[in-house]
Amino acid sequence: MPNLVFKEYEGSVYAQASRAAVLQHMKYAKEAEIPWGISESQYYRFDLNSNYQYKAFGVPKIRLQPVRRNSLVVAPYATMLALDIAEEECMKNLTRLKELGVFGDYGFYESIDFNVPNSVDLTPYCIVKSYMAHHQGMNLAAINNYLNEGILRERFHAEMMIKATEVLLEEKR
Repeated sequence: MPNLVFKEYEGSVYAQASRAAVLQHMKYAKEAEIPWGISESQYYRFDLNSNYQYKAFGVPKIRLQPVRRNSLVVAPYATMLALDIAEEECMKNLTRLKELGVFGDYGFYESIDFNVPNSVDLTPYCIVKSYMAHHQGMNLAAINNYLNEGILRERFHAEMMIKATEVLLEEKR
């Protein structure tokens, strides 16, 4: 998510960490035989008012909180956030998600939950058919950066207080 507004400098710790995180997402998903992009999102559980539940999910090796059971909930916005890092892999993953039905009238749905089989459609997953504004906003920001050479990052770094901190983003090992 930080790469929506923060510049990445080649060879910096930040750039290396970003790429390593994306690779961990891909590796974990490949082992689980699912699309990649696990991040906090709604999942296929409901409260008393029939609202989807929301939780922080993550790839085990890079998540902050330990988990007892690995959750397989894929959020398309997590793929969008990696567009500038792994373009080809993102496009393939988004195509796969679309083929699985994770796309509706307003773009990609919130998530696809591989922890819950769908007994009606007879699929090994359930689709969370909702749109969260902040995740859709991240999608739009990522697409804008991708199509316009990082324009949101450029605008953010044009602010003098941010520009003054660029040296931190350039840190190398």
